[in-house]
Amino acid sequence: MKGFLRSKLFLTLAALLLIAGAFAGPLSSSILHAYAQGPISPPAGLVSWWPGDGNYNDIVGSNNLTPQGSITFGTGEVRQAFLLDGITAAADAGNAPSLQLSSGDFTVDTWVEFNVLSHPPGFNIGAPAGDMSIVDKMFARNGIVNSDGWRLIKQDDNHFWFCLGGINFNGCVASSAYTVRSSTSVTTGTWYHVAAVKSSNGIAIYVNGNLEDSKPLPTFTDTNSTDLLIGANTAEGSHLNGLIDEVQIFNRALSGSEIQAIYNAGSAGQIKAPAEINHLINLVNSFHLSSSLQTALDNKLQDVLTAITAGQTATACSELTDFIGFVQSHTGKGISTSQAKQLIAAAQQIQAVLGC
Repeated sequence: MKGFLRSKLFLTLAALLLIAGAFAGPLSSSILHAYAQGPISPPAGLVSWWPGDGNYNDIVGSNNLTPQGSITFGTGEVRQAFLLDGITAAADAGNAPSLQLSSGDFTVDTWVEFNVLSHPPGFNIGAPAGDMSIVDKMFARNGIVNSDGWRLIKQDDNHFWFCLGGINFNGCVASSAYTVRSSTSVTTGTWYHVAAVKSSNGIAIYVNGNLEDSKPLPTFTDTNSTDLLIGANTAEGSHLNGLIDEVQIFNRALSGSEIQAIYNAGSAGQIKAPAEINHLINLVNSFHLSSSLQTALDNKLQDVLTAITAGQTATACSELTDFIGFVQSHTGKGISTSQAKQLIAAAQQIQAVLGC
């Protein structure tokens, strides 16, 4: 029974272990099926993840957003989303080394819904009225727009574009080697999942899990001269009017099946939990406690994960407090003082990450 419970708990933690970069332990097909009906495990390689669930936090990295203009929150595809007014609203992730990924493989994906498809006259600084940036790290090098960096946008033609900096010219031109363009035509009031992939072989764009365009990788320019913006472009404005949800940056090229899985998860989304919980579960299992203690701790951590998966942070915090109390009450009674200190410190670290 002890081995089964440990296997079950480790399966529940599979998503977290992917984030932490390691996984071990047997898998139960019945539990895998249950998880397939709910939130899925995030793919490996996450650098930053901005869910927009009522705050501007990066829940896997250190690139918290700085809000700009009148950005607020609205109903997202998964819980809440960033709500942008198309005039001043945006969010700035900065330009940390962890976001300077274009020299290698990377993927950016997000959900987006548009309230309108064009700006009033004069609101885009020289850009077409319908240009709306989704995730943008493009700089106007020497005053030339779209010449340095990369961007994922809804273009004026109401298709999604992913383009790279064109060195001494505008790389965001549909017919150029620097731009991939979706076949999907955008309408208002509809959620779209969009993913852009840059690999050593080429660039590609996916909409709702489907590959819609790809091209060989051109020689492009990205001097990392500008911040990563959500919902705007530094040179032209191109403020998005609508909602952006679950923005993710990966330091590798996701496969088509991984992108399809994110889309298929829909409003269930991906499991959000601090990677620190992996450390705690490893501690519990490394101590080789009695069967009864192991089972009790497994069950308490299962309750923590259930609450986190459901987005019930207050409940997760309470369950962690219960875990700490249980460890304290069993210190010297099957759990040594040294073991208790380590378990409590690890649980308190998770509480800190959750903001308990």
